[in-house]
Amino acid sequence: MEPWPADRQRQRLDDFVAELGRYRQGWLRCDPAVGHLRISGTFALGDSEQTLQALVDALPIRAQRRTRFWVTLTAA
Repeated sequence: MEPWPADRQRQRLDDFVAELGRYRQGWLRCDPAVGHLRISGTFALGDSEQTLQALVDALPIRAQRRTRFWVTLTAA
């Protein structure tokens, strides 16, 4: 898959994060407590920081950053 805009309809957050992680250096994970949340929209796979911020803005989650390369999405 190319790292271009990706259209998603009601995709599970944990599945999307696993896909997004393939286009990002480091460790990107989703806490199981929020993995069931559904996302819909067009997301820039090539700009994971922008995509992560869009997810944080739209869902009751936060990006827990241990380092620049270690991010876990957790409940807000």
